[in-house]
Amino acid sequence: LAGLAVVFILQNRVAVSDWLRNGSDAEPARPRMASALCAWLAETWHLLALCYVALLAIVWLLQIPSGFAFVLRASALSVVIIAAATLARGGVRRLIRRIFAVAPSLAREFPNIEGRANRYMAIVGIVASTGITLIAVILLLQAWGLRSLDWLSSSFGQRLTGGLVSIVVVGLLALFVWEV
Repeated sequence: LAGLAVVFILQNRVAVSDWLRNGSDAEPARPRMASALCAWLAETWHLLALCYVALLAIVWLLQIPSGFAFVLRASALSVVIIAAATLARGGVRRLIRRIFAVAPSLAREFPNIEGRANRYMAIVGIVASTGITLIAVILLLQAWGLRSLDWLSSSFGQRLTGGLVSIVVVGLLALFVWEV
């Protein structure tokens, strides 16, 4: 079965790559990061699929107890995490656009406000997208048993997270005072 799966993957490599690269014609223009991810996935999807088939074959050959259950659970969690991260990025992007939208009456009263709002909107969007992606990667590693959340309970992890939260809060307060 693993051999048949490998042949099937290799036979459909180009067709799936083209589909991933071009996407749907009805789909609106993708953001730059999504386009880069789709291009990377179009080039490497078959390698990832072959690794997955090899993983399943190894679990079967070594007769690892509960191996298939672990792989299926981790795969299902991965799909859920990736879908949730994608939805979260889209929702945050729409929320940021709504928050930073400048009413026409306000734009007439303060002519430079739209440019400033757009500048902050881009920065907040990049930070939010990066944060969501980082959380998704940590959760994916945890789902596959790599214990990526253990560092949070260590003293170093607690100091690092506390320091990062302090830096972000002070930076936001400073930015607020500067803008006011």
